[in-house]
Amino acid sequence: MSSRLQSQLKAAPAPSTTESIDDKFKTWLLWKPSGESTRIPLAKTEWFWKAKATRSGSSGDCADDWTISAPEANGGTGVETTEMPTCADTTDNLNESAEPGACD
Repeated sequence: MSSRLQSQLKAAPAPSTTESIDDKFKTWLLWKPSGESTRIPLAKTEWFWKAKATRSGSSGDCADDWTISAPEANGGTGVETTEMPTCADTTDNLNESAEPGACD
């Protein structure tokens, strides 16, 4: 393939792609009295963040190729609680083989 054709292909805009995220979290403040093995819940807050990202370029530079829109976050307000945290998933469920790569 000629270098001119390679340049033209590289300069061609990538198809527009949109990704979105909407994460929700609960965070607890726990206290463990000295000499005790059980933690006591004192407070809990619920919070979230969400955004959309649209890919409109193909330069390979993530900052130039993606535009973030509709970002929103709420840090929540802590409230007193006696509710203990529960965990539905563990780090065993994460994809540990994923490696960072190029922005393509």
